Amino acid sequence: MKKKLHYSRVLFLTVVTATVTLAACTANEESTKDKTKNSEASLKINSTSSSSKEKSSPSSTKSEGKTGTVTYTAELGSEEDKMEKKVTYKNGKIIAEETTEAIPYAGFGIKDKTEAESLISQKQKELENVEGVNYSVEYQEERAIESYKIDFTKVDREKIGFLSALADLSTIDEVEKLLLEMGYKKIEEQ
Repeated sequence: MKKKLHYSRVLFLTVVTATVTLAACTANEESTKDKTKNSEASLKINSTSSSSKEKSSPSSTKSEGKTGTVTYTAELGSEEDKMEKKVTYKNGKIIAEETTEAIPYAGFGIKDKTEAESLISQKQKELENVEGVNYSVEYQEERAIESYKIDFTKVDREKIGFLSALADLSTIDEVEKLLLEMGYKKIEEQ
């Protein structure tokens, strides 16, 4: 029951964060309609992911006892607008995440680099003093490139729930299931 409540809280926080971000991005009515569609799609993905996590909670996993790094990628329409996650695990438990994500301004209803800086800077401030997180962002003309590393052996997972979809997961099997459901592709395993 506690796990279900935890996933519900994460889903709620994800939806609230997406809604606030989308609402703040533009006053243009047409962009607002697009954002609502994106928010509903995001809600559908997160809802699907949460309910499938609730259904399966195996006592042992296929990766138990294994150690390695797995790389996943997803594209947001173009080669330049992609996301990459490298997840490191030990004995089947995730210990680190290294992520690079492109945030195309047009795709998120952000007018320009200046507006992106004002929106994303709040996230950057919230992460400045969080132990176990190294966060940076590079603002380009058409997109921002967000990069972060998370050491799950040091970080307080509750403080990074808004940053990483993996914050509430503990095994590489759970991570893989979630990322594949979200549209990522597994490209490398070491």
